Amino acid sequence: MEELGDVKTAYLEARSRVEERLDAPQKWNLEEGYFVLNNRTGLRGLENAPGAIEKLQQQLKQTGGYELQAINKDRNNTIVFSKDSKLGAGNYRLHSSRENIEITAGDENGFQQAIQTLMKIMDDKIWQQEEMHNPTWTVAAVDITGSTAVSNSSL
Repeated sequence: MEELGDVKTAYLEARSRVEERLDAPQKWNLEEGYFVLNNRTGLRGLENAPGAIEKLQQQLKQTGGYELQAINKDRNNTIVFSKDSKLGAGNYRLHSSRENIEITAGDENGFQQAIQTLMKIMDDKIWQQEEMHNPTWTVAAVDITGSTAVSNSSL
C-alpha cells in the first residue's frame, strides 16, 4: 500500500463524508483544504441565526464540553452568519475554507438547514451522547447551496 505522506487522514475522511452524505437538492463543489472547528473557533453574525446557532452550540457542548464564543472582528477560524434576502426563504449557501465557514441564508429556516448540513458533513461523533475531551472537527473545504424545498429539476 502506498504511503499518504503528509496528507491527513482526517482531511481525506472529511472529503469522503461530503461525497457520501450530500445529495439533491443540495449542490456542492469540493475545494482543496479543510477547516478545523475547535474550542477556539469564533462566531460572528449571531443576530442573524439565533436558533441555528443554538442547535450547533448544544451539540458542541454535549460532545465537546465547550461552546463557541462570539467575536466582533474579522479573523480566521470563525463561522460567519450573514443574511441575504435575495436567496429566498429556506435557501442557504455554506462555504467552508481553510480560514472560515461562511453561512448565508434567506431566513432562519435556511440557517437551520445549513447547520444541519454542516453537522451532517462533520464526524459522526458530533452526535455522541457523551462528552469527549476538547474534540476538533475537520470540515472539508466545500461550497454548498441548498434549500428546504425540493426543486422540480430533482424530482
